[in-house]
Amino acid sequence: MLLQIHQSDNQIFESIVQKFKEKSYQELLTLPEREQLVIDALSEHTTIEVTQQFYEIDSAVHITISQFFWLSEINDPSLITGMHNISIPLPNSNDKLFYSGHCKTEFFYALPNNIITDDIFIRNDFAEEIILEQANWFGQTGLSDPEERMLPKYVRYEYGDLLVDEDGLKAHDLTFLGCYPLNSQLIKLLRLDTSSQPTQIYIWHYYDNHYAYAYHNANGILEYEIGNQYPLEQLQLAKQA
Repeated sequence: MLLQIHQSDNQIFESIVQKFKEKSYQELLTLPEREQLVIDALSEHTTIEVTQQFYEIDSAVHITISQFFWLSEINDPSLITGMHNISIPLPNSNDKLFYSGHCKTEFFYALPNNIITDDIFIRNDFAEEIILEQANWFGQTGLSDPEERMLPKYVRYEYGDLLVDEDGLKAHDLTFLGCYPLNSQLIKLLRLDTSSQPTQIYIWHYYDNHYAYAYHNANGILEYEIGNQYPLEQLQLAKQA
C-alpha cells in the first residue's frame, strides 16, 4: 500500500516540478526562501518543499523542489542521521509521522531572460555575455576595452573556472604587470607558443607563479596565453634598451 501511495505522490511531485519550470523569472524571484507546499491531493506520507536562492553575480534564481517521505514508525536511526546530513525537512503537520530518510530533489536555474536550465554551463555562458566585470587595470593597459575584457574570459577557460562560481577567477583577481618589448631570447624565456615574432607583450599575474600574456601575432591579431614565467630582470633590460 505504501508503495502505491508513494508512486502516486511522486507523480504529483513531478507535475509540480513542471509547473514551477513554467513560471516566469519574475514569479520565481518573488518566492520565499523556503516553504512547504500545501497540496490536498498529496497523502499524509509526503511533504514537498521549495527553496529559492538568488545569486547576485548574475541575478540567477536557483530553485530546488524536494519531496520527503514520512512513515508511521521510526526508521533505522543510522539511516536518518545519514539523510539528515543531506537534507532536513520542515516539520510534518502530522506529529505521529516520522521522516523516513527518503527524499528526492529536482533543481533548476531561472535566468533574467526567462531561460530555465539545470545546466550550470548554460547559466555561465549567459553570465559571460551580460556581466560587465570591474578591475582597476581596465583602461590602463593600452589595449582596447574588448581586448582587455577578453583576457579574464580566456584565463577562466584555460583554468576551467566559471564566472558564476564564487571561487571562480574574476577580472579583479588579475594584476597587470606591464607591457614589455620582446626579442627572440625573451620569447624563449617566456615559453610562448607562437611561430611569429611578436614585438611586445602584456603580462598579468594571477597567483603564485601563474601568469597571463597577450601579444599581437604576425597578422596583428591579439593572442592570449597562460604560463609560469616572468623573467622580470630581462624584461626590464629590454624595456631600457
